[in-house]
Amino acid sequence: RHDSEADFMYGGFYKAILDVMSIKKVDRWSVCFRTYGDGTDQFKDTESGKKTTVTVIRDDEEYPVYVSGRDAAFYLMLILASATGEGSVDFEDRRQEGINQRRYEFLYQRLSRRSVDGDTDHKKCPDVTAPRTRIPMKSRLISAIKDSNLTEKSLYMPQEKGRNNLYVPVDPSRVIIESPRGRKALTDIGCILLSDYKGIV
Repeated sequence: RHDSEADFMYGGFYKAILDVMSIKKVDRWSVCFRTYGDGTDQFKDTESGKKTTVTVIRDDEEYPVYVSGRDAAFYLMLILASATGEGSVDFEDRRQEGINQRRYEFLYQRLSRRSVDGDTDHKKCPDVTAPRTRIPMKSRLISAIKDSNLTEKSLYMPQEKGRNNLYVPVDPSRVIIESPRGRKALTDIGCILLSDYKGIV
């Protein structure tokens, strides 16, 4: 709507479209997830003294998003819904509960401080299929993104596609996985995380 000749206000759906158009024209960006393995702590210190697992990289600048490993695993799970062709993670269908939990445990092992060796400790891994766990995770992710120095924050927010169907509108080709061996694009043939994730049924 126009409040004056010099001002133009936009929001909601139209704001998201304009944000996407703007960011594609202005710069390149990606979302980096730091994994933990081989006894190496991948939670890098930032200038603020906090530690983070998720960083948005735009051109040569890095913007940390302060979330824990457990919430970062949930965030990556929602992004991977596009990479698996499913479009969203369906938490409504009870037939999907086992698959959803096993996939989350797989990511939780790699994005938390726990060793990747051995079986998942079910007592320590959150039950992502339970609303009492999942809803606070989503809220913390939204708060962390809002508190970050990012612009066009709507691009990185968890979204709903129907009842209890969640996704993040980030193209998997823009996701980087950082391990003790360096950084790889999620969709690179040398990055086994995606193929391993798809194999969990």
